[in-house]
Amino acid sequence: TPVASSETPGTTIPTENTIPTENTIPTENTIPTETTVPSGSVGLVYDAQGGTGAPGDETGGASSDVTVSSTEPTREGYTFVGWNTEPDGSGTTYTAEDIVTLPLTGVTRLYAMWKPVTDSDSPSQQLPSTGSSSTTELFVLAAALGALLALMLRRRTT
Repeated sequence: TPVASSETPGTTIPTENTIPTENTIPTENTIPTETTVPSGSVGLVYDAQGGTGAPGDETGGASSDVTVSSTEPTREGYTFVGWNTEPDGSGTTYTAEDIVTLPLTGVTRLYAMWKPVTDSDSPSQQLPSTGSSSTTELFVLAAALGALLALMLRRRTT
């Protein structure tokens, strides 16, 4: 409960039990808290960030090493590029078979990193070759045309 200030009439001084009045409604960027790691255990949790098919959560002992799963999630219109300890990719990056050391308490969360699929990512269709572009053939052709031109000029002068 706020306490009335005697120094400035009409103002109150907040105490430790003051309830914040700002908006506390979760946004779409709220980090999910549900895991399959039992309470009181430590573990590794995979967050597919809009994808499906993430590996299952893993548990282990405090400070134990866990191998990153080779299971890759999928997401329509995106290519999976690895895991990161931060949702925006600014943390530590991990790929399949890397080793993650679990925390002393709680969970380490790995977030899927996605790259949008573009036309340049899909293989382009290469047409079969219909001719040769050999420099030897071009040289022979140029020499033949030169010889023909020389013969024509020689006939004109004689």
